[in-house]
Amino acid sequence: PLVRNLSQADGRTAARVFHVDSVNNRTNGSLNANEATETLRNALANNGKFTLVSVQQLSMAKQQLGLSPQDSLGTRSKAIGIARNVGAQYVLYSSASGNVNAPALQMQLMLVQTGEIIWSGKGAVQQQ
Repeated sequence: PLVRNLSQADGRTAARVFHVDSVNNRTNGSLNANEATETLRNALANNGKFTLVSVQQLSMAKQQLGLSPQDSLGTRSKAIGIARNVGAQYVLYSSASGNVNAPALQMQLMLVQTGEIIWSGKGAVQQQ
């Protein structure tokens, strides 16, 4: 539902390039952030309304900035810096919180140029 809400939130985002930042784990347990991020990326890609920065582009950009490809950026400012480096117009910053067995996902869509949060949503994660 959050991805659907995001796709309907703002006409400005249509056909724009998105950097999906790694999901930050703020739950009470161990969450596979890579798997959560990949699931989110797939949901956005399958929606058909978003163009995502490729994993390869992100890996190269991190390397250019002296970060390891597995580095979870963790802050909005780092995520925006990477997005600028790869030419993305938007960053999707996400964090999972609450009980690790039934986490809530909070997402914020930020405009790279200004850092402005143009959309925000929160909801329960649906297990597949």
